[in-house]
Amino acid sequence: MAHSLFEIFRIGVGPSSSHTMGPMLAARMFVLALQERRLLERTDSVRAELFGSLALTGVGHCTDRAILLGLEGNDPCGLDPAVIEPAIERIRGSGRLCVAGRRELGFREAEHLLFQRHESLPRHPNGMRFTARDARGQVLQAEEMYSIGGGAVLREGDDPAAAAGAVSVPYPFGSAAELLALGQDQGREIHELMMANECALRPRTEVEQGLAQIWDVMQDCVQRGFAASGLLPGVIKVRRRAPRLQRVLESEV
Repeated sequence: MAHSLFEIFRIGVGPSSSHTMGPMLAARMFVLALQERRLLERTDSVRAELFGSLALTGVGHCTDRAILLGLEGNDPCGLDPAVIEPAIERIRGSGRLCVAGRRELGFREAEHLLFQRHESLPRHPNGMRFTARDARGQVLQAEEMYSIGGGAVLREGDDPAAAAGAVSVPYPFGSAAELLALGQDQGREIHELMMANECALRPRTEVEQGLAQIWDVMQDCVQRGFAASGLLPGVIKVRRRAPRLQRVLESEV
C-alpha cells in the first residue's frame, strides 16, 4: 500500500493531527452529511461524544475546540488560524453554534460535548460519536467515527485498505534501508524516486503545486511563531519559545 507525501505533510491545525485535526474533520463530515441528506433544517440539537484517548487527553490537545469548529463546518486544511479564537469565544459566550455554517442552534458543552472517559469504542482508541436530533428528540442521524492518525478519519464500517486505495507506484519500499537500496540499484536520488512515486498517484503539476503550498504554509507558521509571545493556546499553559530562540540564533550569526 503506497503512502503519499501529502498523507505525511497534511495542512491543518494543531496541536495534534489525531486529536485536533482528525476530530475537526470528523465533525465537519457529520454536519455536511446532515446537509446533503436535507436533514439540517429539521435538526434541533447536535451532540458529540469523545471516547478513549480522545476523552482522556482531549482538553490538552484542544479536541473540544476542534469539535466546535468542525460542527460549524470549518475545514482544518483551509482554516485561517486568526479566526479560531474569535470563533471559540463567540460560541462559548453565546451558547450557540452555527451548524455547518447554516443553522444556528443552542449548544452547551456540558450537555452537547461529552467526554466519555471510562468508555471506549471497539475499533480504535480515538473514537467519536455524533448524534443529531429533531425538536421531538428523535434521532435524525447518528455516526461513529475514528481519528486513526495523521488527520485521517474513518467512519464506522469503512475499510482502511479500501480507503487508502490500491494504486501501485514504480518504486515501492517499506523502510529507509529499502529506499536507500532502491536508489543504489536504480542510480537515482531519493527525491527522484519519491517524485516518480507521487506522479503515479496524481499529475506532476498537482504534486508541484501541493508541495509549494505546504512550503508556504510552513513558512507562514514559522513567521507567526516568531511574532507571537506569551503562552500557547490550551490548558497546559506552555510558554512560547520561538521568539527567544530566534533572538539567540540571530545573535550568533
